[in-house]
Amino acid sequence: MGNDAKLLVLGNGPSLRQDHFPAFQEINALGMNAAYRFWQRIGWYPAYYACLDPQVVVSHADAIARMIGEGRFRRAFLHWHILKHHPDLARDPRITFLCQVMDMPDDPRRCTALGLEHRPDPFFRSGHPGWYTTGSASLRFAGYLGYRRIGVLGIDCRYQEMLPEAAAAGGQVLRIERPVTHNPNYFFDDYQQPGDVYQVPNPAQVDPNLHLHCIQYVAEDNAAFGFGLDIRVLSPESGLHTEKVFPFQALDDFLRLD
Repeated sequence: MGNDAKLLVLGNGPSLRQDHFPAFQEINALGMNAAYRFWQRIGWYPAYYACLDPQVVVSHADAIARMIGEGRFRRAFLHWHILKHHPDLARDPRITFLCQVMDMPDDPRRCTALGLEHRPDPFFRSGHPGWYTTGSASLRFAGYLGYRRIGVLGIDCRYQEMLPEAAAAGGQVLRIERPVTHNPNYFFDDYQQPGDVYQVPNPAQVDPNLHLHCIQYVAEDNAAFGFGLDIRVLSPESGLHTEKVFPFQALDDFLRLD
């Protein structure tokens, strides 16, 4: 893969719009988490899929395993907790697990216990080791896959921390208790559905601006460790643009075939 290879990384915030998707037919994309509910409706799937939240990956484990079994994705990047429900996925060469590419103290032991090869990757080297979100780790995964030109859409880093339809489920865990009328955090309202379990987006006890900071760490590490990633924000509505984390590029310009 050459240095001009482009990847569109899709978060699920409202700066990504439903009417954007027809323009994504000719570009490799990475999508994440529960957006598959929308992809199923329109009959489109990204080339790559990521779900790195330990609660979300378990809540959606059956759907994720089904899509992988159907061959919907070229590659998947997952939190290892999915193996609690689908241990057979450990043998699927299309899947990379987070503990394989990170180099935290417990990762070698964890990989051994799960029957995985531990192969820490330079793109996961960080001045803030262990701090990640699905969005931030997906940018690093793009580099791991060989992409150097990365466009980011829908990673907005603006959250309503508690929806009226959600209830606390212990610790930092929340559960959707009834249908969501309006979800300001995502590009479609029923992104989260009754029974879904997830974590408080930006837990105050950990970091009240966790998502933004983890993306900023990617920018810092890109410069400090020479990743060589050219990352662009594709929406002026994203917090990544207002905070000037990465340069802005118009979506149409990024999608244009070279």
